[in-house]
Amino acid sequence: MTQQELLMRATQLGLKTLDRTVPSLAAAWAESIFLTPQHHPRPSLEEKIWKQGRPIELSSGNALRVYGSGRRLVFVHGWESRGSAFADWVEPLTSQGFQIALWDVPAHGDSPGKRINMVAASRALQKDLQEWDRTEASPLYALIGHSFGGCTCLFSQTTGSLRPEKTVTLGSPSNVRGVITRSADQIGFSPRAKDLFLERLQKTTGLRIDEGDFRLQGSRVPSKLLVIHDKKDKEISFQEGLELHSSVPHSGIHATEGLGHRRILRDNDVVKVVGEFLIG
Repeated sequence: MTQQELLMRATQLGLKTLDRTVPSLAAAWAESIFLTPQHHPRPSLEEKIWKQGRPIELSSGNALRVYGSGRRLVFVHGWESRGSAFADWVEPLTSQGFQIALWDVPAHGDSPGKRINMVAASRALQKDLQEWDRTEASPLYALIGHSFGGCTCLFSQTTGSLRPEKTVTLGSPSNVRGVITRSADQIGFSPRAKDLFLERLQKTTGLRIDEGDFRLQGSRVPSKLLVIHDKKDKEISFQEGLELHSSVPHSGIHATEGLGHRRILRDNDVVKVVGEFLIG
């Protein structure tokens, strides 16, 4: 058992003990963990591509790297990942005449911060893209997001100001409540602690839980959507991909099998399917 696995088990045991004695403290501790991503360095191949990008200076200090020219595509990575996770997408899509923007979500990669949530990430994305557009004006053609990043892309449209022509989600959940509930279930929280955990997250983020349910908000997504999801995804079930597809007008779905939650980003056929969607 690794040191990280031991720490995780010890944390779960501590949370379950607090749940039995002071559930409010258990909920507060769980909230802190839930909103604090672990930092993972870029693998060498990602680092190489990342350094080839042109850095955009933003007042937020968030990291944004740009490649090529043409219609603007902005990529938003998943939880505890980084923009360079889309490194394999740069060459194929720039060669098709697109400008690629890889963005590090706050508290991830080279961007500053320690805690983040979908609401704050959505606001940061909108602010950074608006600032970039003022210096290098170009309409936003598409948003592409993986997992948490896909939710951020959708939320930036249903409650925010972003209006891309097209959106792609990869392995993204259909609703935020499900993500929170799964986290509480993994801890083994009692119903009382689970309710307190949800209440704290809503208060901290300012999120009304229905706003993060794209099964209810899907009709407010203005762009054409392509949902890509693996049938064997163990982190976000394929059913949630089907729910996104059925809830958002002008949407299509592409199912993969055997790529799971993360390898879906490194599959050449997936990149090809997205390129065809973007060009079509």
